[in-house]
Amino acid sequence: MSRDCAHDVSVGWPPALIELYEVERLRLSGLAALLTGDAEVGAELVQDAFVSAAGRGDTVENHKAYVTRAVVNACRSHSRRVVTWARKWPLIVASSSLVSTAPDDYLLDAIESLPTRQRQAVILRFYGGLATARSRRCSGRGPGR
Repeated sequence: MSRDCAHDVSVGWPPALIELYEVERLRLSGLAALLTGDAEVGAELVQDAFVSAAGRGDTVENHKAYVTRAVVNACRSHSRRVVTWARKWPLIVASSSLVSTAPDDYLLDAIESLPTRQRQAVILRFYGGLATARSRRCSGRGPGR
């Protein structure tokens, strides 16, 4: 992001928060990318944390601590949503009239018993219709991991 874009985003922000944004945004984006497994999602969560801090105005005493905690909490919330969605998605698909071959209960039980990454891979590959490489990318996994 260019300096002009950073300035446009930060209109009305406290000066300490603008400085923190310029100094820490990339580090926090890297942290968020590692926690979520997705650089784009991480960057969005960091931006949201800065906007949240800006919304609190000068009431935040330690912007760095506030924004860092907000980023970590947002990453945790994102991860919980991903896991919840991965668990519920097969049930949504099974009840959908758009799917002509809903999985049997024993298959849903087997999918639900898988570890998170394996469950995601199965769901994306067989119910999402994604090729193996694309399902690995969508679940935040690179080739061969």
